[in-house]
Amino acid sequence: MEAGAGSPVVEAVVVGAGPGDARPGAWRTVLIRAGLRLRTPHMTDLLSRLRSNRYRGATAWLVTTVRVVTGAFFVSVSTGKFLDYSQEVHDFRGFEVPWPEGAVIVVGVVELAGGLLLVVGFLTRPAAFVLALDMVGALATAGRVEGGSFHLVYGPVLLLLMVFLCWAGPGRLSVDEHMAARAGPLRAM
Repeated sequence: MEAGAGSPVVEAVVVGAGPGDARPGAWRTVLIRAGLRLRTPHMTDLLSRLRSNRYRGATAWLVTTVRVVTGAFFVSVSTGKFLDYSQEVHDFRGFEVPWPEGAVIVVGVVELAGGLLLVVGFLTRPAAFVLALDMVGALATAGRVEGGSFHLVYGPVLLLLMVFLCWAGPGRLSVDEHMAARAGPLRAM
């Protein structure tokens, strides 16, 4: 049976035993090589669109500023979740977050990893999407229960900025831009 485009390809090779060799204790090693065919035109097009910029020139530098500043903000906020863990767990309990002990760690890792990805501009759109979901969660919990300027001003602004980055792309000085340049010209969107 032949594998279609994008389907997994699995080969099994038995080494050390001949055909019909059923001796007890015969040395056999099974090597399995599995890989996905990721070089399909659809996958290549998706990857190039994820790395592309919607803006050129001076406007792309504005996108870069938004990406780096928001990424640094997420990194700084995430460190508090690790440095003052017990206070964050107490706050998450007050926000009525289920399983606050685990939620603090998960949110901290998401914000740290997403923030670092934004700062360097790698996987900008997926990172911004995950951080936008993070902000929706923050607004639904802390914004709803506590309110205040931090939760009801910074949260919505960050949510809008993450949606903007999902749409605009990485801007300048990013790993995504460098990878897109190496991949060649992009078809018109």
